[in-house]
Amino acid sequence: MSKGLKDKLEESNIILELLVDNLLLKYDSITCKGIYTNNEIKTLKYVSISSIFFKKLGIKVSYKTLKDFSKIKQQRFILNKNYSIIIKNNILIILK
Repeated sequence: MSKGLKDKLEESNIILELLVDNLLLKYDSITCKGIYTNNEIKTLKYVSISSIFFKKLGIKVSYKTLKDFSKIKQQRFILNKNYSIIIKNNILIILK
């Protein structure tokens, strides 16, 4: 029996949540820093994953900003008026 669209979407959401939870395990909220592999940094740039990641950190980011973030090449990126992010040498730092 084939799965319906609702089941597939629910399954995808669970997988995304697990990916984000694993990324958050490497993020230290006290120092606002996480050390990630190249693949984890690439994964974080997917709009659906970064959306969940920032939401779980309590950082509001617009869809346009998430799309722009997915394309960044520079080291520093402004998420909103309160937060910016630095990615350098596989270290992710969120600044207030």
